[in-house]
Amino acid sequence: MRFKIDENLPPEASALLRNHGHDALTVWDQGLQGQPDVSIAAICQKENRAFMTLDLDFADIRTYPPDQYQVSLSYASAVKAAPTFCEFYRI
Repeated sequence: MRFKIDENLPPEASALLRNHGHDALTVWDQGLQGQPDVSIAAICQKENRAFMTLDLDFADIRTYPPDQYQVSLSYASAVKAAPTFCEFYRI
């Protein structure tokens, strides 16, 4: 599966995914940090990548309907901060 990791998650998340056979890039890898959500969503859509983020804006299916966007993953409800994400996934 193809993933893009948001700037609010540790870059180690992409390494973890790559180590498990996935194609994973970070927002930082592509120099997209600070870009508006709509730009990131459009790039993920164009690249056919699922987006992993702590940004709850991406969980709004009215703005990012699942039938128009590759899976938008918002871990904010289950994982409150990037350090917790690392502990959760043992990075």
